[in-house]
Amino acid sequence: PVGSPAQTRQETYGVTLQYEASPVWQHRLTIGVDNEAFEYHRPHPRFRTPADTFVSVYSSNEGKRSFAYNTSYEIAPRSRWHSTITAGIDHYDYDIASFSASRALNTSGFLTIDPLSPPFLSRSTTGNTGFFAQALVSAYDAVFLTAGVRAERNSDFGADLKTAYSPRVGLAYVAGSSRLTFKARASYGESTRPPYPGSKNGQYSDASVQLPNPLLGPERQHGWDAGAELHLEGVGSLSATYYDQLAIDLVDLVLVDAVSNPIQYQNQNVGRIRNTGVELEANFGVGPVSVGGQFSTLNSTMRRLAPFYSGDYRIGDRILNVPKVSAGAHLTFAPTRATSLTLTLTHVGSWVNYSSLALDSLSFGGAPYRGPSGLRGYWHTFPAFTKANLSLSQTLSSSVTGFLSIENLTNSNAIEQDDTYPLPGRTSMAGVRFTF
Repeated sequence: PVGSPAQTRQETYGVTLQYEASPVWQHRLTIGVDNEAFEYHRPHPRFRTPADTFVSVYSSNEGKRSFAYNTSYEIAPRSRWHSTITAGIDHYDYDIASFSASRALNTSGFLTIDPLSPPFLSRSTTGNTGFFAQALVSAYDAVFLTAGVRAERNSDFGADLKTAYSPRVGLAYVAGSSRLTFKARASYGESTRPPYPGSKNGQYSDASVQLPNPLLGPERQHGWDAGAELHLEGVGSLSATYYDQLAIDLVDLVLVDAVSNPIQYQNQNVGRIRNTGVELEANFGVGPVSVGGQFSTLNSTMRRLAPFYSGDYRIGDRILNVPKVSAGAHLTFAPTRATSLTLTLTHVGSWVNYSSLALDSLSFGGAPYRGPSGLRGYWHTFPAFTKANLSLSQTLSSSVTGFLSIENLTNSNAIEQDDTYPLPGRTSMAGVRFTF
């Protein structure tokens, strides 16, 4: 048994100020502070081998300070042609500091460490600033045009990129009567996501070494989508969407050297991935019964590899940890205004990902390397699964509501993402909610 006490502490503080300079001119400012600390130690040796006589300590602290300001101004709000202009700025500073010693002789006070295995110390700081502007123009409450752009700078973007620009444009047409509404829509946009803090820096531990990559760039995506919606008041709604997007420079943790001790990894930009798919949704209600469902497909395929990428992906591969299909459905029965019973189903199709159990055996258990290169030998196909939840709500008075929820109703043990984490079985919770 591991027998390792762990403690997590989280704090969030925030304040939002809103000011109405005039009926058509609004201002909004949000300031926040977030802190998180995690501590873990193994106070007794595990004796997995005759030499396993050490204890371990791990501690990390994360802090984030942020502010966001935006202003919006309406032009001719009561005319048949009117527009809203929005602009703003947001910024955050994010610090992560961690310490670990996996071969220590004690876990408190002045720590004594095996001189052949030095402790791991890490500190990363990230600053992110974004500017954005957007305009919405509508005509006769039927045609809506949206256009905007965001400029972003991030200290983790890498040496080759100073500022990332992300434009977007969308067009929608709405028609119908008092009960029936039809909407057709289409849009194009780009987005940028910086690497996780510390991804481009070097890190060291007894189990692995992360090599630095100062040229690591942000993940980017651009593409378009189009769809239609139909709403019938008192009956239900239908919607359908098709999208085609190109993801560029996704970040992948690549095995560089499996023979070295410890083994070596590096975060690298992969290349280009094409994502296409369909999303369908329907909701209907008759009397006390309402039913709805969603269905989506995602084809995510590697189209081009980056020049300096040395990881496991090959052209034509499906992207890891992305199921081909997903679906959901819900059925609600409300015989009275005070009682509601809901059954929810979630389905996730099969997907391919690394077997964490096999990788842990390689890093910690002395298992032979599955080679010949990279970690493709550790890819594993996880089967599709369907899980159900049931919830009951009963209003007892104007201020008191009783509830019962049962998650994983069939007590399924299907893996949801990773094969190293214990899966919760059927979980039931009953309670009373008071409103004052």
